[in-house]
Amino acid sequence: MEIFEEIGDSLRYLTVLPNDYRAERDYPLLIFLHGFGANMGDLVPLASSIDQNGYIYVFPNAPMGFQMGTGESGFGWLPPVGMGREPEHVIRSTDMVEKFFVEIIEKFHTLSGNAALIGFSQGGEMAYRCGLSNPERFSGLAALCSTNPTPEELTPLLPAIRKQLIFIAEGFEDPMIAPERIQQTKVFLEEVGYDVFYKGYDMGHEISPAVLKDLAAWLNDFLPPLSLQAGEN
Repeated sequence: MEIFEEIGDSLRYLTVLPNDYRAERDYPLLIFLHGFGANMGDLVPLASSIDQNGYIYVFPNAPMGFQMGTGESGFGWLPPVGMGREPEHVIRSTDMVEKFFVEIIEKFHTLSGNAALIGFSQGGEMAYRCGLSNPERFSGLAALCSTNPTPEELTPLLPAIRKQLIFIAEGFEDPMIAPERIQQTKVFLEEVGYDVFYKGYDMGHEISPAVLKDLAAWLNDFLPPLSLQAGEN
């Protein structure tokens, strides 16, 4: 697998290309959104654990810089709730992410529905905000230990036809995410018609090997890597 750092029209990002990549082939696209305080390199190691041969992976860098409590800097998609978040932040950030999706899908000539959007922590919140309204692009969304918009925030984003598959992972020992908010989101999405895979794990605020195993299996069911698709060698 090869990793490239690139500067897009709206966001910086890392691309991870599969082994023996050939540009003329129709690889499924996986876009990963990192958590608050991290950066575009944080989730890159997940690629080799999911599949090394059959996906294109893209890891954008969130647009907002923050000073973290450790004295280091990090990036976020939005200010955390309770730390000065305004509606304008949501509008501006989602607009930048939307433009990024258009750019990346055009760059790799990704076919309609041949992509999934995966987010960790605040990246999961952005996956909901930016993915639910784009079912023609993303056939599945995954929210891992995610902060969650309220049902009132999600409702205007919902398309009339709700065929996207949703993957939700919760850490039973996660000190950062209120379990009732995750359950509220799960129940809401099921009630409005989504097929939701939910599972809780004995972990904290992290992506454990067990989550990765289930995530890879979930992806294989509806968006298999090119190496597993019929007729591919």
